[in-house]
Amino acid sequence: MRSADIMAAALCDDLSGAAEAALALGADTVDLVRSAQDWDTQVLDLDIRQADPETARAAVRASLSDRGQVFLKIDSLLRGNVEAMVRGVRDVRTGLVVCTPALPVAGRSTVNGRVVLPVEPGPGEHRPASVEDALGELPVTPVKLDELRSPELPEVLAQIARTGRIAVCDAETDADLDLLAAATARVEDAVAVGSAGLAAAFGRARPARTAQASAAEAAQVLVVVGSAEPSARAQVELLAADGVPVLSVDPVTLDVPDLALTHGRTVLTVRPAPLDPAHSRALAAHLARLVADVVTSHDGPLRVALTGGETARRGLDALGVRRLHLLGQVHPGAVHARTDTGLEIVTRPGSHGGPDSLLAIAAQLHQPDLQEDL
Repeated sequence: MRSADIMAAALCDDLSGAAEAALALGADTVDLVRSAQDWDTQVLDLDIRQADPETARAAVRASLSDRGQVFLKIDSLLRGNVEAMVRGVRDVRTGLVVCTPALPVAGRSTVNGRVVLPVEPGPGEHRPASVEDALGELPVTPVKLDELRSPELPEVLAQIARTGRIAVCDAETDADLDLLAAATARVEDAVAVGSAGLAAAFGRARPARTAQASAAEAAQVLVVVGSAEPSARAQVELLAADGVPVLSVDPVTLDVPDLALTHGRTVLTVRPAPLDPAHSRALAAHLARLVADVVTSHDGPLRVALTGGETARRGLDALGVRRLHLLGQVHPGAVHARTDTGLEIVTRPGSHGGPDSLLAIAAQLHQPDLQEDL
């Protein structure tokens, strides 16, 4: 089976996740606005991770047809409007819904319905304790690892579908996700809810995708880090140690030094400080305006990396971008794309990548080698 043959659409709660899902599912584009055009796999960023629950539910409901298999992309740490999104599905569909946030490539598994991480998050990290908690009052049936790995999995899922409950599935490895994807694909009009890990499982059945060419000439690179994740700050420090200038926005006053791009690579980030969550969208919007000003005024080749789904979406909105054309990936989660105007960007979730992630992204954008992974 090809993923494009079974997935009528992928609906995503933020932009960086939409880019991950699109690449995994074999789609060529990510849309930032709804379109009536029919693609093999239409991937749409609903931009609802930080929306209120009713808005998130309505967005899913309005974007979901009553036929065809659909992938619903959620955060691997269960942040955002997971319950509201699945309620939007249930407003339209009564069939099988499977859910697992497992993301083995990042060391994130789902065991006994709980997200297991290689390193526990800090005390400031707020997220649901389990998938069941994230789904609120929705009725669920757990699918443990022994059931997932048994030949009876298709019948187990069929029985759960007949009850109208959500199948909450454990998964530790990519092989587990492959089993779940294969069983789900056999059920007409099923909805798969998960992270990029589950999207990749559906995508592994497709033929290899041909890389799209990136412009070969060197360019100035602006790396925008809007995420407060400790790992992202450590990645910025590694760039600074490599001689890359780091310009920091004050999260309260929004003051920033002059954004002159003269060093080949430049980082724009947010100065570490306690931040009211209610202020985070205003901060992302301010970063977006700064990015748009740089892109529109810069003379010469320029490429941009945007880390954090909110930062990426606000930045592209400020530039009037409505669609991304996928080129490849620098590493899992870091997706290289081109806008309709020819601007090359990389989007990446704030919590993804190893210590050298931003170094690799900046190097690829500064002087592409045209040999990215797909």
